[in-house]
Amino acid sequence: MFNQNNITASLVALTEIKDYKNNDKKVKISFSELSISDICVAIMNRIQTVYEYEIDTDNLPCFRYRGKDLFNQRACKLFEELISTTTSKSTINQFWELWLLEDMTFAVVENINTTMPHREHDKYSIDYRTVKTIIKNIDDIPFNIFEILEELEEMSYDILENETIIYAM
Repeated sequence: MFNQNNITASLVALTEIKDYKNNDKKVKISFSELSISDICVAIMNRIQTVYEYEIDTDNLPCFRYRGKDLFNQRACKLFEELISTTTSKSTINQFWELWLLEDMTFAVVENINTTMPHREHDKYSIDYRTVKTIIKNIDDIPFNIFEILEELEEMSYDILENETIIYAM
């Protein structure tokens, strides 16, 4: 369940899951400098149901089409890394994403996003996601922990800039 205590414990576990060798002290210092309460509020504001595939458009009248639930629980995307991109008449991006699931585990997901322009300002977007792994040990984390910490810090800026809903805790 998403609450401040569970989220904080999961984030601490993420920073401790990997043996960072010489960077271990830097990770602990970087993590301790974050505003955990603001990050928890930002995470709770970004909770969503994640689907295997989604088709969306900003063209009116429009429709949204979704596949099955990817995780069978809600989740929050914490980090994404662009792996490759191709551009012609459409743009195809391959992302690897880090998701925090409602049971407080972390999942690495591959997302293939295709964006196609339609008319002048309209576009169609298709996302297809597959779970690569549920993080259990050091070998499962394909991301740089410092980049994840930077992304978490940026999440808290939404709270500081008052761009998100503030929940009472």
